[in-house]
Amino acid sequence: MKSFFVCCAVLALAVGVSAQMPKYGVKVEAEKGVDYSKFRTYSWTAGQPSADKTIDGQIIAAVDRELAGIGMSNATSGPGDVQVAY
Repeated sequence: MKSFFVCCAVLALAVGVSAQMPKYGVKVEAEKGVDYSKFRTYSWTAGQPSADKTIDGQIIAAVDRELAGIGMSNATSGPGDVQVAY
């Protein structure tokens, strides 16, 4: 019986902690009147990178992968059609 109460206390604590965690997400709004099909290249610009270099690399790789998935490529010289930062 004592273990039941311990399990309930741990569960209540876990629910309380998870309720306080911030909700993260991404919101995308397309600008009206812009023909996005004309954008073929992108280049990275200064943002506020993660202090953790591993996380920084993972974010950059994920963005590169997603942009490549929609047919965009990283500009090899000069600025791209769009600038990317996170």
